[in-house]
Amino acid sequence: MAPHRALECDDILAEIFQHLRIGYHWDEDYCPHLIDTVNLKRDLARTARVNKAFSFHSLNALWWEIPSEHVALSILPAFRTVPSPIQYPGTVAAPPGFEEEREWTYLVEDKILPNELDRLRQYTVRVREVAIDGEERRGIRAPVIQYIAQRLGGSLFPRLMRLEWSGDRIISGTGDMSSVFPAVTGLGLQSLVLRPPSWLPEPGESDFKRELLDAMQGLTDTSPRIRRIDLARGWREVDQGKGWDAAYAAQLLGALNHLESVHLRVYTIDHALVNALLALPNLEALFIETLSLDEDIPHWSTRRYFRTLRTLHIWANHNEVTGFLQAFELPELRALHVLVGDLPQSMRPHWVLTFSELIAARFQRLRELEFFGACYRNSIPMARIFAPLRALRHLRAVSLHVPSRATVVGLRGVALSWPGLEEFTIFMGDRPHESLQVLLEVASVCKLLRTVHLRCMKEPRPPALNPHGLSAHGLERIMCLDASHVYSDKAVARVADLLAGVFPKLELESMIRWQRERVHRAGKDDFWLALLEKMRSVRLENEADSRKLLEASTAA
Repeated sequence: MAPHRALECDDILAEIFQHLRIGYHWDEDYCPHLIDTVNLKRDLARTARVNKAFSFHSLNALWWEIPSEHVALSILPAFRTVPSPIQYPGTVAAPPGFEEEREWTYLVEDKILPNELDRLRQYTVRVREVAIDGEERRGIRAPVIQYIAQRLGGSLFPRLMRLEWSGDRIISGTGDMSSVFPAVTGLGLQSLVLRPPSWLPEPGESDFKRELLDAMQGLTDTSPRIRRIDLARGWREVDQGKGWDAAYAAQLLGALNHLESVHLRVYTIDHALVNALLALPNLEALFIETLSLDEDIPHWSTRRYFRTLRTLHIWANHNEVTGFLQAFELPELRALHVLVGDLPQSMRPHWVLTFSELIAARFQRLRELEFFGACYRNSIPMARIFAPLRALRHLRAVSLHVPSRATVVGLRGVALSWPGLEEFTIFMGDRPHESLQVLLEVASVCKLLRTVHLRCMKEPRPPALNPHGLSAHGLERIMCLDASHVYSDKAVARVADLLAGVFPKLELESMIRWQRERVHRAGKDDFWLALLEKMRSVRLENEADSRKLLEASTAA
Protein backbone atom coordinates (compact mmCIF):
# COMPACT_ATOMS: atom_id res chain seq x y z
CA MET A 1 0.00 0.00 0.00
CA ALA A 2 1.32 3.45 -0.93
CA PRO A 3 1.86 5.77 2.07
CA HIS A 4 -0.37 8.77 2.56
CA ARG A 5 0.99 11.81 0.72
CA ALA A 6 1.20 13.73 4.01
CA LEU A 7 3.77 11.22 5.26
CA GLU A 8 6.04 12.15 2.35
CA CYS A 9 6.30 15.73 3.64
CA ASP A 10 9.32 16.22 5.87
CA ASP A 11 7.79 19.13 7.78
CA ILE A 12 4.69 17.11 8.67
CA LEU A 13 6.82 14.17 9.82
CA ALA A 14 8.90 16.48 12.00
CA GLU A 15 5.71 17.89 13.57
CA ILE A 16 4.38 14.38 14.30
CA PHE A 17 7.56 12.97 15.79
CA GLN A 18 8.23 15.93 18.07
CA HIS A 19 5.23 14.74 20.11
CA LEU A 20 6.81 11.29 20.50
CA ARG A 21 10.07 12.25 22.17
CA ILE A 22 11.28 10.13 25.05
CA GLY A 23 11.18 11.97 28.36
CA TYR A 24 12.10 11.06 31.92
CA HIS A 25 10.53 13.90 33.93
CA TRP A 26 6.78 13.49 33.42
CA ASP A 27 4.34 13.61 36.32
CA GLU A 28 2.03 10.62 36.04
CA ASP A 29 -0.69 12.40 38.04
CA TYR A 30 -1.12 14.87 35.20
CA CYS A 31 0.24 12.95 32.18
CA PRO A 32 -0.54 9.26 32.81
CA HIS A 33 -0.65 8.56 29.07
CA LEU A 34 2.99 9.65 28.66
CA ILE A 35 4.77 7.51 31.25
CA ASP A 36 5.05 4.27 29.26
CA THR A 37 8.53 5.04 27.92
CA VAL A 38 9.35 1.35 27.37
CA ASN A 39 6.61 0.88 24.77
CA LEU A 40 7.32 4.28 23.25
CA LYS A 41 10.99 3.43 22.74
CA ARG A 42 10.04 0.11 21.23
CA ASP A 43 7.60 1.73 18.80
CA LEU A 44 10.12 4.40 17.78
CA ALA A 45 12.77 1.74 17.19
CA ARG A 46 10.37 -0.16 14.92
CA THR A 47 9.43 3.01 13.07
CA ALA A 48 13.11 3.74 12.45
CA ARG A 49 13.30 0.57 10.36
CA VAL A 50 10.45 1.52 7.98
CA ASN A 51 12.34 3.82 5.59
CA LYS A 52 14.99 6.54 5.59
CA ALA A 53 12.54 9.39 6.14
CA PHE A 54 10.94 7.71 9.16
CA SER A 55 14.35 6.60 10.43
CA PHE A 56 15.69 10.17 10.59
CA HIS A 57 12.78 11.50 12.64
CA SER A 58 12.44 8.38 14.83
CA LEU A 59 16.09 8.52 15.85
CA ASN A 60 15.77 12.23 16.58
CA ALA A 61 12.88 11.48 18.94
CA LEU A 62 14.67 8.53 20.57
CA TRP A 63 17.86 10.46 21.22
CA TRP A 64 16.43 13.89 22.04
CA GLU A 65 16.81 13.12 25.75
CA ILE A 66 18.95 10.39 27.33
CA PRO A 67 19.16 9.54 31.05
CA SER A 68 22.98 9.34 31.14
CA GLU A 69 26.09 9.84 29.02
CA HIS A 70 26.65 6.10 29.53
CA VAL A 71 23.86 5.40 27.02
CA ALA A 72 25.81 7.14 24.25
CA LEU A 73 29.29 5.87 25.15
CA SER A 74 28.03 2.26 25.13
CA ILE A 75 27.79 2.47 21.34
CA LEU A 76 31.60 2.18 21.14
CA PRO A 77 32.80 -1.46 21.13
CA ALA A 78 35.93 -0.52 23.08
CA PHE A 79 34.00 1.16 25.91
CA ARG A 80 33.59 -0.77 29.17
CA THR A 81 32.17 -0.01 32.59
CA VAL A 82 33.22 -1.59 35.88
CA PRO A 83 30.63 -1.34 38.68
CA SER A 84 31.67 -1.35 42.31
CA PRO A 85 30.36 -0.11 45.67
CA ILE A 86 31.09 3.57 46.13
CA GLN A 87 34.38 3.92 48.00
CA TYR A 88 33.68 6.64 50.52
CA PRO A 89 36.64 7.88 52.58
CA GLY A 90 37.06 6.21 55.95
CA THR A 91 36.94 9.59 57.64
CA VAL A 92 33.40 10.24 56.37
CA ALA A 93 30.43 8.23 57.63
CA ALA A 94 28.06 7.30 54.80
CA PRO A 95 24.45 8.31 55.48
CA PRO A 96 21.80 5.56 55.86
CA GLY A 97 21.08 3.86 52.54
CA PHE A 98 24.26 5.10 50.85
CA GLU A 99 26.22 1.93 51.70
CA GLU A 100 24.52 0.05 48.83
CA GLU A 101 25.07 2.79 46.23
CA ARG A 102 27.31 1.84 43.30
CA GLU A 103 29.67 3.81 41.10
CA TRP A 104 30.92 3.10 37.58
CA THR A 105 34.49 3.29 36.40
CA TYR A 106 34.80 3.98 32.66
CA LEU A 107 37.46 2.20 30.59
CA VAL A 108 38.54 2.18 26.93
CA GLU A 109 40.01 -1.27 26.39
CA ASP A 110 40.92 -1.08 22.73
CA LYS A 111 41.63 1.34 19.91
CA ILE A 112 38.62 3.36 18.73
CA LEU A 113 38.38 3.22 14.94
CA PRO A 114 37.30 6.22 12.80
CA ASN A 115 34.17 4.44 11.56
CA GLU A 116 33.17 3.72 15.15
CA LEU A 117 33.50 7.41 15.98
CA ASP A 118 31.38 8.28 12.94
CA ARG A 119 28.67 5.92 14.14
CA LEU A 120 28.77 7.42 17.64
CA ARG A 121 28.60 10.93 16.19
CA GLN A 122 25.40 10.06 14.29
CA TYR A 123 23.65 9.62 17.65
CA THR A 124 25.35 12.12 19.97
CA VAL A 125 24.65 14.97 17.56
CA ARG A 126 20.92 14.30 18.07
CA VAL A 127 21.05 14.60 21.89
CA ARG A 128 19.49 17.78 23.26
CA GLU A 129 19.02 16.83 26.94
CA VAL A 130 21.16 14.64 29.21
CA ALA A 131 21.49 13.92 32.93
CA ILE A 132 24.93 13.30 34.44
CA ASP A 133 25.74 12.02 37.93
CA GLY A 134 28.67 13.49 39.83
CA GLU A 135 31.61 11.29 40.84
CA GLU A 136 32.49 10.51 44.44
CA ARG A 137 36.05 9.63 43.41
CA ARG A 138 37.88 11.96 41.06
CA GLY A 139 39.05 10.51 37.75
CA ILE A 140 36.91 7.37 37.41
CA ARG A 141 34.80 8.71 34.51
CA ALA A 142 35.87 12.21 33.50
CA PRO A 143 39.14 11.21 31.71
CA VAL A 144 37.29 8.79 29.41
CA ILE A 145 34.55 11.34 28.70
CA GLN A 146 37.21 13.96 27.88
CA TYR A 147 39.17 11.56 25.66
CA ILE A 148 36.16 10.51 23.58
CA ALA A 149 34.95 14.12 23.33
CA GLN A 150 38.36 15.14 21.95
CA ARG A 151 38.25 12.33 19.41
CA LEU A 152 34.82 13.58 18.31
CA GLY A 153 36.08 17.10 17.83
CA GLY A 154 35.70 18.81 21.19
CA SER A 155 32.26 18.01 22.66
CA LEU A 156 30.46 14.75 23.33
CA PHE A 157 27.06 16.37 22.72
CA PRO A 158 27.72 19.37 20.43
CA ARG A 159 24.01 20.34 20.14
CA LEU A 160 23.12 19.85 23.80
CA MET A 161 20.46 22.31 25.01
CA ARG A 162 19.79 21.11 28.57
CA LEU A 163 22.23 19.62 31.10
CA GLU A 164 21.11 18.19 34.44
CA TRP A 165 23.89 17.47 36.91
CA SER A 166 23.24 15.57 40.17
CA GLY A 167 25.47 15.24 43.22
CA ASP A 168 23.11 12.80 44.97
CA ARG A 169 25.77 10.20 45.75
CA ILE A 170 28.59 12.54 46.70
CA ILE A 171 29.49 13.00 50.37
CA SER A 172 33.12 14.05 50.18
CA GLY A 173 34.15 14.88 46.60
CA THR A 174 33.45 17.62 44.10
CA GLY A 175 32.09 15.57 41.21
CA ASP A 176 34.89 16.55 38.79
CA MET A 177 32.59 19.22 37.36
CA SER A 178 35.38 21.38 35.92
CA SER A 179 36.44 18.46 33.72
CA VAL A 180 33.02 17.07 32.76
CA PHE A 181 31.08 20.23 31.90
CA PRO A 182 33.31 21.43 29.01
CA ALA A 183 33.55 17.89 27.61
CA VAL A 184 29.79 17.38 27.22
CA THR A 185 28.51 20.86 26.32
CA GLY A 186 28.76 23.19 23.37
CA LEU A 187 27.67 26.61 22.21
CA GLY A 188 23.99 25.64 22.14
CA LEU A 189 23.53 24.94 25.87
CA GLN A 190 20.51 26.93 27.09
CA SER A 191 19.37 25.30 30.32
CA LEU A 192 21.35 24.10 33.36
CA VAL A 193 19.93 22.11 36.29
CA LEU A 194 22.16 21.65 39.36
CA ARG A 195 21.32 19.36 42.27
CA PRO A 196 23.97 19.68 44.97
CA PRO A 197 25.15 16.92 47.35
CA SER A 198 22.98 16.49 50.41
CA TRP A 199 25.55 15.38 52.96
CA LEU A 200 28.74 17.36 52.39
CA PRO A 201 30.52 18.11 55.68
CA GLU A 202 33.25 20.71 56.00
CA PRO A 203 35.75 21.10 54.39
CA GLY A 204 34.13 19.13 51.55
CA GLU A 205 31.33 21.65 51.19
CA SER A 206 33.80 24.50 50.68
CA ASP A 207 35.71 22.52 48.05
CA PHE A 208 32.48 21.69 46.24
CA LYS A 209 31.30 25.29 46.17
CA ARG A 210 34.68 26.52 44.95
CA GLU A 211 34.83 23.98 42.12
CA LEU A 212 31.24 24.67 41.10
CA LEU A 213 32.00 28.38 40.81
CA ASP A 214 35.07 27.57 38.70
CA ALA A 215 32.97 25.27 36.50
CA MET A 216 30.34 27.98 36.06
CA GLN A 217 32.98 30.46 35.00
CA GLY A 218 34.21 27.96 32.44
CA LEU A 219 30.69 27.40 31.14
CA THR A 220 30.36 31.08 30.31
CA ASP A 221 33.20 30.56 27.79
CA THR A 222 32.04 27.27 26.24
CA SER A 223 28.28 27.93 26.49
CA PRO A 224 27.57 31.67 26.44
CA ARG A 225 23.88 31.19 25.54
CA ILE A 226 22.66 29.80 28.87
CA ARG A 227 19.24 31.31 29.46
CA ARG A 228 17.82 29.14 32.26
CA ILE A 229 19.28 27.87 35.52
CA ASP A 230 17.46 25.60 37.95
CA LEU A 231 18.71 25.35 41.52
CA ALA A 232 15.40 24.02 42.86
CA ARG A 233 14.64 20.86 40.90
CA GLY A 234 15.09 17.23 41.88
CA TRP A 235 15.30 17.33 45.68
CA ARG A 236 14.49 14.00 47.26
CA GLU A 237 12.34 13.32 50.34
CA VAL A 238 15.49 12.91 52.46
CA ASP A 239 16.49 16.42 51.37
CA GLN A 240 13.52 18.16 52.99
CA GLY A 241 14.76 21.32 54.64
CA LYS A 242 17.87 21.49 52.44
CA GLY A 243 18.62 24.29 50.00
CA TRP A 244 21.25 26.71 48.76
CA ASP A 245 22.80 29.47 50.80
CA ALA A 246 21.37 32.72 49.40
CA ALA A 247 24.75 34.49 49.25
CA TYR A 248 26.32 31.57 47.35
CA ALA A 249 23.34 31.35 44.97
CA ALA A 250 23.93 35.04 44.25
CA GLN A 251 27.52 34.24 43.21
CA LEU A 252 26.30 31.52 40.84
CA LEU A 253 23.84 33.91 39.23
CA GLY A 254 26.58 36.52 38.90
CA ALA A 255 28.51 34.19 36.59
CA LEU A 256 25.62 34.07 34.09
CA ASN A 257 24.59 37.48 32.82
CA HIS A 258 22.08 36.47 30.15
CA LEU A 259 19.63 34.46 32.25
CA GLU A 260 15.95 34.71 31.37
CA SER A 261 14.61 32.09 33.80
CA VAL A 262 15.85 31.37 37.34
CA HIS A 263 14.66 28.63 39.72
CA LEU A 264 15.97 28.84 43.29
CA ARG A 265 15.60 26.92 46.54
CA VAL A 266 17.27 28.94 49.28
CA TYR A 267 17.04 29.29 53.02
CA THR A 268 15.97 32.91 52.87
CA ILE A 269 15.83 35.92 50.55
CA ASP A 270 18.60 38.36 51.40
CA HIS A 271 19.98 41.58 49.90
CA ALA A 272 22.82 39.83 48.02
CA LEU A 273 20.41 37.49 46.26
CA VAL A 274 17.98 40.27 45.35
CA ASN A 275 20.83 42.41 43.97
CA ALA A 276 22.00 39.49 41.83
CA LEU A 277 18.49 39.00 40.43
CA LEU A 278 18.02 42.71 39.76
CA ALA A 279 21.32 42.72 37.86
CA LEU A 280 19.93 40.28 35.26
CA PRO A 281 18.71 42.55 32.42
CA ASN A 282 16.65 39.86 30.64
CA LEU A 283 15.02 38.08 33.59
CA GLU A 284 11.49 37.04 32.59
CA ALA A 285 10.65 34.14 34.94
CA LEU A 286 11.58 33.68 38.59
CA PHE A 287 10.79 30.66 40.77
CA ILE A 288 11.94 31.07 44.36
CA GLU A 289 11.33 28.75 47.31
CA THR A 290 12.50 29.63 50.81
CA LEU A 291 12.91 27.12 53.63
CA SER A 292 13.02 29.45 56.63
CA LEU A 293 10.03 29.73 58.97
CA ASP A 294 11.54 32.84 60.55
CA GLU A 295 8.92 35.56 60.86
CA ASP A 296 11.55 38.29 60.38
CA ILE A 297 12.15 39.52 56.83
CA PRO A 298 14.81 41.84 55.42
CA HIS A 299 14.01 45.53 55.38
CA TRP A 300 13.96 46.80 51.81
CA SER A 301 14.96 50.44 52.21
CA THR A 302 14.20 51.59 48.66
CA ARG A 303 11.68 50.50 46.06
CA ARG A 304 13.35 48.40 43.38
CA TYR A 305 12.15 47.39 39.90
CA PHE A 306 12.07 44.03 38.15
CA ARG A 307 11.34 45.68 34.83
CA THR A 308 11.28 42.59 32.59
CA LEU A 309 9.81 39.96 34.95
CA ARG A 310 6.62 38.44 33.53
CA THR A 311 6.25 35.24 35.60
CA LEU A 312 6.81 34.90 39.34
CA HIS A 313 6.54 31.71 41.42
CA ILE A 314 7.16 32.34 45.12
CA TRP A 315 6.95 29.71 47.86
CA ALA A 316 7.61 31.21 51.28
CA ASN A 317 5.97 32.07 54.58
CA HIS A 318 3.26 34.68 54.73
CA ASN A 319 5.53 37.53 55.83
CA GLU A 320 8.11 36.85 53.11
CA VAL A 321 5.46 36.67 50.39
CA THR A 322 3.70 39.88 51.34
CA GLY A 323 6.99 41.66 52.04
CA PHE A 324 8.38 40.74 48.63
CA LEU A 325 5.25 41.71 46.71
CA GLN A 326 4.97 45.02 48.54
CA ALA A 327 8.64 45.97 48.26
CA PHE A 328 9.28 45.49 44.53
CA GLU A 329 7.71 46.98 41.44
CA LEU A 330 6.75 44.38 38.82
CA PRO A 331 5.26 46.44 35.97
CA GLU A 332 5.30 43.61 33.38
CA LEU A 333 4.10 40.78 35.63
CA ARG A 334 1.46 38.66 33.92
CA ALA A 335 1.59 35.33 35.82
CA LEU A 336 1.76 35.04 39.61
CA HIS A 337 1.99 31.73 41.47
CA VAL A 338 2.11 31.87 45.26
CA LEU A 339 2.43 29.08 47.83
CA VAL A 340 2.26 30.21 51.43
CA GLY A 341 4.41 27.75 53.37
CA ASP A 342 3.20 28.48 56.91
CA LEU A 343 1.89 25.51 58.88
CA PRO A 344 -1.84 25.04 58.04
CA GLN A 345 -2.92 25.35 61.67
CA SER A 346 -1.18 28.73 61.93
CA MET A 347 -2.89 30.34 58.92
CA ARG A 348 -5.48 33.02 59.61
CA PRO A 349 -8.45 33.98 57.37
CA HIS A 350 -7.43 37.65 57.37
CA TRP A 351 -4.05 36.68 55.85
CA VAL A 352 -5.77 35.28 52.76
CA LEU A 353 -8.07 38.29 52.57
CA THR A 354 -5.10 40.66 52.89
CA PHE A 355 -3.29 38.76 50.18
CA SER A 356 -6.31 39.03 47.86
CA GLU A 357 -6.47 42.77 48.47
CA LEU A 358 -2.73 43.18 47.85
CA ILE A 359 -2.86 41.31 44.54
CA ALA A 360 -5.94 43.20 43.39
CA ALA A 361 -4.36 46.55 44.19
CA ARG A 362 -0.92 45.99 42.67
CA PHE A 363 -1.27 43.52 39.77
CA GLN A 364 -4.43 44.34 37.85
CA ARG A 365 -2.87 43.29 34.53
CA LEU A 366 -2.40 39.66 35.58
CA ARG A 367 -3.35 36.97 33.08
CA GLU A 368 -2.65 33.99 35.34
CA LEU A 369 -3.05 33.64 39.12
CA GLU A 370 -2.36 30.60 41.31
CA PHE A 371 -2.59 30.60 45.10
CA PHE A 372 -1.77 27.72 47.46
CA GLY A 373 -2.48 28.05 51.16
CA ALA A 374 -4.54 26.58 53.96
CA CYS A 375 -7.23 28.17 56.08
CA TYR A 376 -8.78 25.35 58.09
CA ARG A 377 -9.91 27.62 60.92
CA ASN A 378 -11.89 29.82 58.59
CA SER A 379 -15.69 30.07 58.73
CA ILE A 380 -15.99 33.10 56.41
CA PRO A 381 -17.43 32.18 52.97
CA MET A 382 -14.57 31.89 50.48
CA ALA A 383 -16.44 34.09 47.99
CA ARG A 384 -16.08 36.97 50.46
CA ILE A 385 -12.34 36.29 50.94
CA PHE A 386 -11.70 36.19 47.20
CA ALA A 387 -14.00 39.13 46.42
CA PRO A 388 -11.11 41.62 45.89
CA LEU A 389 -9.93 39.51 42.93
CA ARG A 390 -12.82 40.93 40.92
CA ALA A 391 -10.42 43.76 40.04
CA LEU A 392 -8.34 41.33 37.92
CA ARG A 393 -10.44 41.62 34.76
CA HIS A 394 -7.77 40.30 32.38
CA LEU A 395 -7.40 36.85 33.96
CA ARG A 396 -7.20 33.86 31.64
CA ALA A 397 -6.32 31.18 34.22
CA VAL A 398 -7.14 31.01 37.94
CA SER A 399 -6.06 28.31 40.40
CA LEU A 400 -7.22 28.51 44.03
CA HIS A 401 -5.94 25.91 46.52
CA VAL A 402 -7.14 27.18 49.88
CA PRO A 403 -8.74 24.26 51.77
CA SER A 404 -11.21 25.50 54.35
CA ARG A 405 -14.25 24.46 56.34
CA ALA A 406 -16.19 27.40 54.91
CA THR A 407 -18.48 27.18 51.91
CA VAL A 408 -17.09 27.88 48.45
CA VAL A 409 -20.49 28.34 46.83
CA GLY A 410 -21.00 31.93 45.75
CA LEU A 411 -17.97 32.43 43.50
CA ARG A 412 -20.30 33.37 40.64
CA GLY A 413 -20.23 37.02 41.67
CA VAL A 414 -16.42 37.01 41.67
CA ALA A 415 -16.05 35.13 38.38
CA LEU A 416 -18.46 37.58 36.73
CA SER A 417 -15.50 39.96 36.47
CA TRP A 418 -13.40 37.40 34.54
CA PRO A 419 -15.05 37.35 31.08
CA GLY A 420 -11.93 36.00 29.38
CA LEU A 421 -11.31 33.11 31.80
CA GLU A 422 -10.25 29.92 29.96
CA GLU A 423 -8.93 27.68 32.75
CA PHE A 424 -10.16 27.30 36.32
CA THR A 425 -8.80 25.15 39.17
CA ILE A 426 -10.11 24.93 42.72
CA PHE A 427 -9.38 22.77 45.76
CA MET A 428 -12.54 22.22 47.78
CA GLY A 429 -11.04 21.30 51.14
CA ASP A 430 -13.68 19.89 53.50
CA ARG A 431 -16.58 20.52 51.08
CA PRO A 432 -16.02 18.31 47.99
CA HIS A 433 -19.78 17.94 47.57
CA GLU A 434 -19.84 21.59 46.41
CA SER A 435 -17.48 21.01 43.48
CA LEU A 436 -20.10 20.60 40.76
CA GLN A 437 -22.13 23.59 41.98
CA VAL A 438 -19.01 25.80 41.92
CA LEU A 439 -18.28 24.49 38.41
CA LEU A 440 -21.75 25.52 37.22
CA GLU A 441 -21.46 28.93 38.88
CA VAL A 442 -18.15 29.79 37.22
CA ALA A 443 -19.13 28.39 33.82
CA SER A 444 -22.40 30.35 33.82
CA VAL A 445 -20.53 33.69 33.70
CA CYS A 446 -17.29 32.64 31.91
CA LYS A 447 -18.36 31.78 28.38
CA LEU A 448 -14.79 31.17 27.18
CA LEU A 449 -14.01 28.61 29.89
CA ARG A 450 -12.55 25.46 28.34
CA THR A 451 -10.71 23.53 31.08
CA VAL A 452 -11.59 22.95 34.73
CA HIS A 453 -9.53 21.11 37.37
CA LEU A 454 -11.31 19.96 40.52
CA ARG A 455 -8.94 18.63 43.16
CA CYS A 456 -11.68 16.58 44.81
CA MET A 457 -15.34 15.80 44.19
CA LYS A 458 -18.24 14.17 45.96
CA GLU A 459 -21.89 13.47 45.21
CA PRO A 460 -23.76 16.79 45.60
CA ARG A 461 -26.09 17.17 48.56
CA PRO A 462 -29.65 18.53 48.37
CA PRO A 463 -30.95 20.92 47.20
CA ALA A 464 -30.59 20.14 43.51
CA LEU A 465 -27.81 21.68 41.46
CA ASN A 466 -28.56 25.15 40.11
CA PRO A 467 -27.34 25.49 36.48
CA HIS A 468 -27.87 29.28 36.51
CA GLY A 469 -29.45 29.20 33.07
CA LEU A 470 -26.53 27.40 31.42
CA SER A 471 -27.18 25.88 28.01
CA ALA A 472 -24.72 24.38 25.49
CA HIS A 473 -21.57 25.78 27.09
CA GLY A 474 -18.28 25.24 25.22
CA LEU A 475 -16.38 23.61 28.12
CA GLU A 476 -14.12 20.84 26.78
CA ARG A 477 -12.36 19.19 29.73
CA ILE A 478 -13.08 18.61 33.43
CA MET A 479 -10.28 16.89 35.35
CA CYS A 480 -10.76 15.49 38.86
CA LEU A 481 -7.84 14.11 40.88
CA ASP A 482 -9.81 12.60 43.77
CA ALA A 483 -13.41 11.38 43.66
CA SER A 484 -13.11 8.12 45.58
CA HIS A 485 -16.27 8.51 47.65
CA VAL A 486 -19.42 6.45 48.13
CA TYR A 487 -22.14 7.45 45.69
CA SER A 488 -25.60 6.31 44.56
CA ASP A 489 -26.52 5.28 41.02
CA LYS A 490 -29.62 7.47 41.20
CA ALA A 491 -27.51 10.57 41.91
CA VAL A 492 -25.11 9.70 39.09
CA ALA A 493 -27.99 9.41 36.61
CA ARG A 494 -29.55 12.71 37.76
CA VAL A 495 -26.30 14.69 37.56
CA ALA A 496 -25.27 13.06 34.25
CA ASP A 497 -28.52 14.17 32.59
CA LEU A 498 -27.92 17.74 33.73
CA LEU A 499 -24.23 17.98 32.76
CA ALA A 500 -24.67 16.22 29.40
CA GLY A 501 -27.09 18.93 28.32
CA VAL A 502 -25.15 21.83 29.80
CA PHE A 503 -21.71 20.79 28.44
CA PRO A 504 -22.27 19.06 25.07
CA LYS A 505 -18.68 19.65 23.87
CA LEU A 506 -16.93 17.75 26.64
CA GLU A 507 -14.20 15.43 25.32
CA LEU A 508 -15.66 12.47 27.14
CA GLU A 509 -13.56 9.71 25.57
CA SER A 510 -10.20 11.22 26.52
CA MET A 511 -11.52 12.19 29.97
CA ILE A 512 -12.72 8.64 30.60
CA ARG A 513 -9.38 7.14 29.55
CA TRP A 514 -7.50 9.53 31.83
CA GLN A 515 -9.77 8.82 34.80
CA ARG A 516 -9.70 5.04 34.29
CA GLU A 517 -5.93 5.00 34.53
CA ARG A 518 -6.07 6.94 37.79
CA VAL A 519 -8.78 4.66 39.21
CA HIS A 520 -6.80 1.58 38.19
CA ARG A 521 -3.75 2.80 40.11
CA ALA A 522 -5.81 3.82 43.14
CA GLY A 523 -7.87 0.62 43.20
CA LYS A 524 -11.04 2.43 44.38
CA ASP A 525 -14.47 3.13 42.93
CA ASP A 526 -14.70 6.63 41.55
CA PHE A 527 -17.75 8.90 41.48
CA TRP A 528 -16.38 11.05 38.64
CA LEU A 529 -15.60 8.05 36.42
CA ALA A 530 -19.11 6.66 36.94
CA LEU A 531 -20.52 10.08 36.11
CA LEU A 532 -18.46 10.39 32.90
CA GLU A 533 -19.51 6.95 31.68
CA LYS A 534 -23.16 7.76 32.37
CA MET A 535 -22.81 11.07 30.51
CA ARG A 536 -21.43 9.17 27.51
CA SER A 537 -24.46 6.85 27.58
CA VAL A 538 -26.81 9.84 27.75
CA ARG A 539 -25.04 11.47 24.81
CA LEU A 540 -25.26 8.30 22.70
CA GLU A 541 -28.96 7.93 23.50
CA ASN A 542 -29.61 11.56 22.54
CA GLU A 543 -27.72 11.13 19.28
CA ALA A 544 -29.71 7.97 18.47
CA ASP A 545 -32.98 9.76 19.17
CA SER A 546 -31.92 12.67 16.93
CA ARG A 547 -31.12 10.29 14.07
CA LYS A 548 -34.51 8.62 14.39
CA LEU A 549 -36.31 11.95 14.30
CA LEU A 550 -34.29 13.00 11.25
CA GLU A 551 -35.05 9.76 9.46
CA ALA A 552 -38.75 10.07 10.31
CA SER A 553 -38.95 13.66 9.06
CA THR A 554 -37.06 12.70 5.87
CA ALA A 555 -39.42 9.79 5.21
CA ALA A 556 -42.46 12.04 5.75
